[in-house]
Amino acid sequence: MRLQRLLILIVCMSWTAAAQECPFFGNTRKPETHAGLTYCTWFGKTCCRRTEVTSVFQKMPRLSSATVRCQQRMEYLRCYFCSPNQGNWYDRNRNQFIVCNSFCNTIYEHCRTAKYNGTTFSKLYPNGTEFCRASRFRTATVGCFNFDSSVFGGAINVLPYHSLIITSVMLTYLFLFSTD
Repeated sequence: MRLQRLLILIVCMSWTAAAQECPFFGNTRKPETHAGLTYCTWFGKTCCRRTEVTSVFQKMPRLSSATVRCQQRMEYLRCYFCSPNQGNWYDRNRNQFIVCNSFCNTIYEHCRTAKYNGTTFSKLYPNGTEFCRASRFRTATVGCFNFDSSVFGGAINVLPYHSLIITSVMLTYLFLFSTD
């Protein structure tokens, strides 16, 4: 029984450890505090550097007539590569980020009337999933990058990696304090 608990603990800890890696940038980069970020400032520790963020945001096409909620969700999506938890939703084999279908659909819902170069967002993409796929993201329902509304002053949205960390802590407690 103790061996089984130890194996469960090791698996959970490896999931938690993956959350604090930066696989998009290779095997050596770990999240660090970076002062002076202009965008993606909500991450305490981040996988990206100021020059990388600035470069990405300068190259991104601008939306016109976008609502504040659309702009917030697009900014959050653009910051995917900065997340210190990208190890939870980055597919190393395909070199591809996995974005939650619900997040893609929320972007679509809030951005459908915005325009890219004069063309309405809803004419460019039939739905949120197609928008994310056209942006070269893989989509899924679990184990994926999702919008955290607390970043922009909304209610807290507990992301999937939080439950892994909580599970890991609980299993550690059970393992260490069990009497078997």
